[in-house]
Amino acid sequence: MKKWLTLIGAFVVVMIALFMFLKYQKQIELGIVQAPNAILHTFSEPVNEIDEEVQKVAVELKEKLQKLDRKWSLFGLGLAAPQIGYSTRIIGIKRSYGDYQIMINPEVVEQKWSVPFVSTCFSLKGLHVLRRNLWMKVRYTDIKNNGHEEIFRWGRATVLQQEIDHINGVLVSD
Repeated sequence: MKKWLTLIGAFVVVMIALFMFLKYQKQIELGIVQAPNAILHTFSEPVNEIDEEVQKVAVELKEKLQKLDRKWSLFGLGLAAPQIGYSTRIIGIKRSYGDYQIMINPEVVEQKWSVPFVSTCFSLKGLHVLRRNLWMKVRYTDIKNNGHEEIFRWGRATVLQQEIDHINGVLVSD
């Protein structure tokens, strides 16, 4: 029995290593900004008006999310503007396959149910253990300049928290 557990453990480690290698290759291919680039540790500028530049960032975020989703079909998928080279407070998260939500100037109103969580990031190599909240209320503006206040739970809450960390200049490795 012990031998089987060792073999299964080794297989899992090899599969995780392969996934991480392939993920890293795709990140580079798509032009995702990699640590230690300074933009990833910079507090992003708030969006004051939804102009052509903001529209451009939103479109680029959606396009990159679509490409990542086609490649990995991940449940928890998100990107922040700094990860594609813009120091602005815009993030994108996956709602479902092919449906991505762009949030401008997202602010956490309330959060709870903090738990240990294992996370990865498109701007870093490896897995990282940190605390994440499983429930969040967030206020944001959409691309049509409509204000929203929305509750996020479970996996979407953890993804959203990571993307908000990105626009605050914080990485999962910090």
